[in-house]
Amino acid sequence: MNGTLLTSLIKTIQYTSNGSMVPYVRVPSHSPDLVNYALTAGAGGVVMPHVQNAEQAKAFVQLARFPPLGDRSYPPNALFGKQTATPEGKTIYDIWNEHAAVVCQIEDLEGVENVESIATVAGVDAIMVGASDLRFSLGLPAGSMDGDEPEFVAALDKVQKAADANGLAVLGFAVTPDILRKRLELGWRALICHSDASGIFHSGSQAPEAAKYEKLICTLHCYTVIHLADSSSRIAYKIRAATAAAEGIQLDQVEVIPREGIGKIEYLSKFPLSRGKIPGLDGPDGLRLTETLAITTYLAGIHNRTRLLGDDSNEQAAQVLSWMSWANEELLPTLALWYVLVVLVLLIALRGDHSLLFLPLVPFRLNPVAATAASIAHGKRASLSLLSALEDHLRAHTYLVGTHLTLADVMVAVYISRGLEWVLGRQWRSENTGIMQHFEMVAAWSPVKEVIPSFKLIEAIPKGSGEEIDAT
Repeated sequence: MNGTLLTSLIKTIQYTSNGSMVPYVRVPSHSPDLVNYALTAGAGGVVMPHVQNAEQAKAFVQLARFPPLGDRSYPPNALFGKQTATPEGKTIYDIWNEHAAVVCQIEDLEGVENVESIATVAGVDAIMVGASDLRFSLGLPAGSMDGDEPEFVAALDKVQKAADANGLAVLGFAVTPDILRKRLELGWRALICHSDASGIFHSGSQAPEAAKYEKLICTLHCYTVIHLADSSSRIAYKIRAATAAAEGIQLDQVEVIPREGIGKIEYLSKFPLSRGKIPGLDGPDGLRLTETLAITTYLAGIHNRTRLLGDDSNEQAAQVLSWMSWANEELLPTLALWYVLVVLVLLIALRGDHSLLFLPLVPFRLNPVAATAASIAHGKRASLSLLSALEDHLRAHTYLVGTHLTLADVMVAVYISRGLEWVLGRQWRSENTGIMQHFEMVAAWSPVKEVIPSFKLIEAIPKGSGEEIDAT
């Protein structure tokens, strides 16, 4: 290990985690110069192995603290501009001294014998127990990193009492549920439950199982024909297809039109709880799913290559699902009360067929909606109110969730495209720059572009639609 490589590793962790992970560095005991490299690169703390007495602990603190607490060297190019902003009365070096943790690792008999004096050294923040080496030092088997031998239990207890007496945290490995429970009961305040080596091993052992998903083929049962205001393959299908394209999944399509009897019997045999509602997905290992949100979420999470469900945190996954639910249950149905009725008016004018006046084609509407001026005006008011709230949000946020594009962005933008095709004219677009910038970002995303090479934007409201539905 050298300073350049160590700095690169720390910066890589910070960058790839978007700053959410704080690296701690266990430096080799024969390379004290790496302490300064680690802290200057941005490590949250440093661990020195095999600390055996107070003198070694003091020398470690000297390496890790700026004067007057230590002798750490001045870093000439570590911070610039606003990075040096500090609370009143404090320098950046005060902040660094207060927030960079100094951890002494106790992992042999001599360290245990001197732990009381080590824990009293000013500038030490925590004690880490190296259980395996400690067991070696005590003449005990080391493989399990744990044991019930009286001398081992007594050593752990002595370290804990010394730390508690001086307000220090104790930390170390707890790689099984049983060890984790015992260490928590002992009083440890930080636990390492996984390592890079075990992660690589388990990843390799799981590779054969994961390989079957590498070239995954799913069968989607849905519409494939034009149904009045719905475009070919339906708008929700395009979202699912873009998700599959982003994740490298082959999505085969089977045409099902339940109300016309096309594919209905086979579909109901596969998805008996659907009551004929589409879509339905045939996945690997007999998996069968219905409902747009469930299917799209599943496709996005199989490989998770493009992190369409967020940054892997439960919070962002919930936020993505919240926006998808809002788009599916509020945005699209509300827009449809406007644009679908406008399309029906145009079809009536074109065909002279007034039987189209009561078509149950508005999403999630079981009862027909009359294509009247009053219905259209109501749909327009509701749509513009909803879009106004979205515009306020997108003027303050590039993405709906987090710092990169997610399924939330894709679903909202693609659903809005229906309004842009039929009723949201040039003036509305010029006044709603937040929504339009967001829409153009999603439209330019390659998986969306693969499925929808171009979106239609209405330039002028068609004649015959009536002033009450004019959106220009």
